Amino acid sequence: MSVTIDYTQFRTIIEGPKYQIETTVTYVAGIAREIFVMNTELGTFEHVATVWDMEHVVPSRDQAILEGRGYYRDSACMVVYDTDLAAIEFTEYTKDRVQDLVTKYARAVGEFTGTVNYHIENAP
Repeated sequence: MSVTIDYTQFRTIIEGPKYQIETTVTYVAGIAREIFVMNTELGTFEHVATVWDMEHVVPSRDQAILEGRGYYRDSACMVVYDTDLAAIEFTEYTKDRVQDLVTKYARAVGEFTGTVNYHIENAP
């Protein structure tokens, strides 16, 4: 199975100075767009989704609120850091985690899920 995720990061320096990063999924294939796990109450970014998150965390805040869930998935997130180093580390973390999700999701959905029939016989 082929999985593709394209995303864009819009990086700005805002008053403070603070370092703001807006990340938006721009294209997907083989996976849902909502790859960022968010805190339902605060609407804040928690982490890039895992394979488990993609299968078990709902893809909208409205649905999470309706079902009383603590987390939901979204296709965009925004974070703000006090230092440029922390902001750069976040961009590297995001890239690594998205790559990990692409690899593991493709393997899990493409190779693991489904039904497999086996026939094992002891023939003399």
